[in-house]
Amino acid sequence: MQVQPDFITHLKLVWHPMLIMSLLVLGIRFLQNVMDLLANMLDVLNEVIFFICFGLDMSRIYVSSCKC
Repeated sequence: MQVQPDFITHLKLVWHPMLIMSLLVLGIRFLQNVMDLLANMLDVLNEVIFFICFGLDMSRIYVSSCKC
């Protein structure tokens, strides 16, 4: 006659590793989403800085042409 494992043993042997793996996968996915969001924010910031510098260059050209 086989002895059936009790519920706690079943949780420790089966569900505990599955829970750890699930949390690990979810954590990695969350980290990927955060990194993608950060990359998008840096791209937008880069474009904003570019247009600000471009605008300053254009205004400097305009001001220097008006001084004549």
